[in-house]
Amino acid sequence: MVEDYWHIILEITRMI
Repeated sequence: MVEDYWHIILEITRMI
């Protein structure tokens, strides 16, 4: 779902 993608994106941006 879109929410799942949002969480993944947030985690990736947090790592960067």
